[in-house]
Amino acid sequence: MDPSARHRVSERRAPDGRRERRKLTHAIPLLMFAAIAAFILVTEVPAVGDWFDRMFRPAFWQARKACEEGALAHSSNPATFRVIEPGEVNETRSGYFVESMTVGEMAEGGGEQTMTYGCHVTAAGELAGIASTARRSGERIPRPPALPEGE
Repeated sequence: MDPSARHRVSERRAPDGRRERRKLTHAIPLLMFAAIAAFILVTEVPAVGDWFDRMFRPAFWQARKACEEGALAHSSNPATFRVIEPGEVNETRSGYFVESMTVGEMAEGGGEQTMTYGCHVTAAGELAGIASTARRSGERIPRPPALPEGE
């Protein structure tokens, strides 16, 4: 039997699964990269995170939207209202709690005024309660007058 015939025979005997496994092992790093990239997009890009919640966690998305609507209702300048940080949604016994939703709006004297809200939302997605937990103003704070030298 000539050596080239042996090589052809060994190719014929090789199971197809072995070739498929080789292709799969080449794809594993690409799949790992895609998974990490998707995680970063969901956590860091608000529009992607919003889409992910709407598609895969609709109750969390609905709770966040109910809190956003409640914050908008409390806004003194709804035309300039925007969500800065959507906050974190936690399950409770009777529904959901949206923690640390930060919103901003234009302040009366210019600059941006931010508010941080906490919201209780029922399991049906209705706002049960809302509380402002902090208020900051983006306006410049004037320096205090200088103290006299002798004091």
